[in-house]
Amino acid sequence: MPRGGPPTWRARNKDWDHLIAASINAGHAKLVYSVDSDERALEVQRGLFRSAKAAGISVSVKQVKPGDGTVQLHYKTHSKEEARAYVVSKYGADPNAWPYHPRRKNPKVT
Repeated sequence: MPRGGPPTWRARNKDWDHLIAASINAGHAKLVYSVDSDERALEVQRGLFRSAKAAGISVSVKQVKPGDGTVQLHYKTHSKEEARAYVVSKYGADPNAWPYHPRRKNPKVT
């Protein structure tokens, strides 16, 4: 008997892939995306992180509130090597001193 496709709840949301592609096409430039509310900003930010993970790159996002009721997301894509180099330069070469160490068995509680 033939199998069906993957379940719909496992389907990846590709709504934010175009923003990641725009940053990559602009040479990993810093771009700005404006939204109306904090809730929408958080949704877009999470979508950017998911899309970047699927693309195999890193993204940094900063929320800025200009005072007119909107929220601006300043985001920039980086290669994984650039992201690791930044973490090493900021926190040192010892992964145990990092605020997040992906291979640590027990997360560091601060």
